[in-house]
Amino acid sequence: MCSAIAVMYENLARSGYFGKNQDFEALGSLVEALNKIASLELRKSTTGFEAKIVDLTEILDQARIVLEPYCAESDIAVNWNIPEKLPSVWTDPHSLLQVLLNLTKNSRRALEGAGLKRIDVSVATEHGIVSIRVF
Repeated sequence: MCSAIAVMYENLARSGYFGKNQDFEALGSLVEALNKIASLELRKSTTGFEAKIVDLTEILDQARIVLEPYCAESDIAVNWNIPEKLPSVWTDPHSLLQVLLNLTKNSRRALEGAGLKRIDVSVATEHGIVSIRVF
């Protein structure tokens, strides 16, 4: 969730709408502090991984809601290659969302100077193993 808040803050900051607004700058400091706290909590919680059986389609839908507008702002097309039927998976849903957000943020930075701006997200299942690729 913290990454999603940070993404939205970055989007607003890039828009230039708030200029040098002190309240907006203070909000940026709070977002940064919240990210640091969340990062510490994430490191601390990795020993207590909160895995459970989750609907992968639901997790990917949540990721799409955040990632589509984030990428569109930088004129990056996102191609989702996801089968209609996906199995439930054993994972920590928050950690999986965090990974997808981080991969997309890194891809967005890498594509800044590219002519063709496209991120492909694909999911494959084989022999009981689910693979998610962001490239």
